[in-house]
Amino acid sequence: AGVMVIDLERWRQRHASQLIAEWIAMNARRRLWLHGSQPPLLLLFHDEVVSLHWSWNVDGLGHRLNYPKNVQRAWIYNFYTFGRGRKLLCREEWNRTRACRDIAEESKYVSGLLITLKSFAQQLGPPRTQAFLAYSTPQYKLHSFETISGYRFVLTTDPSVPDQQECLREIYEIFVEHVIKNPLYQLGDELEHCPVFKTKLHSFLMTRPFFASPFQSVVA
Repeated sequence: AGVMVIDLERWRQRHASQLIAEWIAMNARRRLWLHGSQPPLLLLFHDEVVSLHWSWNVDGLGHRLNYPKNVQRAWIYNFYTFGRGRKLLCREEWNRTRACRDIAEESKYVSGLLITLKSFAQQLGPPRTQAFLAYSTPQYKLHSFETISGYRFVLTTDPSVPDQQECLREIYEIFVEHVIKNPLYQLGDELEHCPVFKTKLHSFLMTRPFFASPFQSVVA
């Protein structure tokens, strides 16, 4: 047994139901495989499969009381991209229990905090300290990645989520590929006109181990 998440729009585009039915009928005639319905799925989607983290399929959730703490609380709350001059280029939100009342005010607070903490780290840190990577409070954890060109990528998560520097670097690579290299994008513009980037961002983050809490999903 396991968990499989299907993109229904892509499923319909590929006419998956019809093709799988044809594979099953062919198997009944020629015995191409021995067990289960997974082989035709693999034949059809062999090059379009993304592995899910173990936390998507934790045995006993809902009736066991000794599940790991990192399964109980594992959330990504917000993502921000800031350009030069502290300008907010992109903001996404998930899993928050309280909606943001003023996005512009919140974004100014976060960007100002990044500048303050960078200065603080440079003054008190070891020689050649360039920036800070993360800080944690009892309520949330902030992860920051700054590029040489001045872009800042930020995630806010549950405090139990581990270091996300590699995750933010991969997001930056997606940003370069689908924003910076986009001939229609004007440097400094918000990313509302870059839907491919947002689609790739969502797809990438949803496969992260700590995107959402499986425990919360079961209880809800």
